[in-house]
Amino acid sequence: MAETPAAILQDASCDAFVNSLLPLYSGPMVTIRIGGREYKLSKNLLCEQSRYFAKMFEEGKFKEGEQQSCDLKPIDDSDKVVTTQSFEILVQWIYLGKLVFPSMKPEEEITMALDFVRLADMVEVTGMETVIAEHIKNIILKNPWPIDTKWESYRHGDSNMFCVVPQHLKSAWKLPGGHPVRKLLAAASVEGYLRYEKPKYYQEMREVPGLLADLFDELKKVLGNLKIFSSGMLFIEPISKEEFRIA
Repeated sequence: MAETPAAILQDASCDAFVNSLLPLYSGPMVTIRIGGREYKLSKNLLCEQSRYFAKMFEEGKFKEGEQQSCDLKPIDDSDKVVTTQSFEILVQWIYLGKLVFPSMKPEEEITMALDFVRLADMVEVTGMETVIAEHIKNIILKNPWPIDTKWESYRHGDSNMFCVVPQHLKSAWKLPGGHPVRKLLAAASVEGYLRYEKPKYYQEMREVPGLLADLFDELKKVLGNLKIFSSGMLFIEPISKEEFRIA
């Protein structure tokens, strides 16, 4: 995985920073328009971090290169991944190599994280894939399904999926195969399949292309580490790392 902007800045020697990195933050500017908002950004930095924008503004094949501005739109007009919020998070990542999300409900924060990582994938900005997967994982762990006395350890069988909605699955599985966010949400679904006859989103998981294949990959990892006793079998839930009995 490519180094993050923050890692590059922090690891650079003083002469490398002044001679190689500082010029990226100055020089000509380009204008990006989204939904009536305009953002003026360093062309050098934007094109260094994004092959998408480099092709648009530097190679001279498009009208955007002549005008040094563009209206940023999703590849699919029905997709809402390009928003001012997702773009502002992208700008923060490009300039600072860090992500700070505004305070919001867990479900909304997962939506924003997915919009951002899909926008980053669209404009070919990399380095944040694992960071976003860990961010979503932390949201899941901090917001489990409410305690349910019907379940072992009072933990609901679909605990990891409490803040996940169908649109999250549809959005995540538009990312490339093997993406850390896809792996995370597939792993988050494992517990429900091992502890519940029909887990949450049982039907949706059959309708989203690629989801079941990823789920089976994560199930294989979990089943490869089963603890088998005369009284039953225990598995290690991949998100919380807790042990539970297979239903």
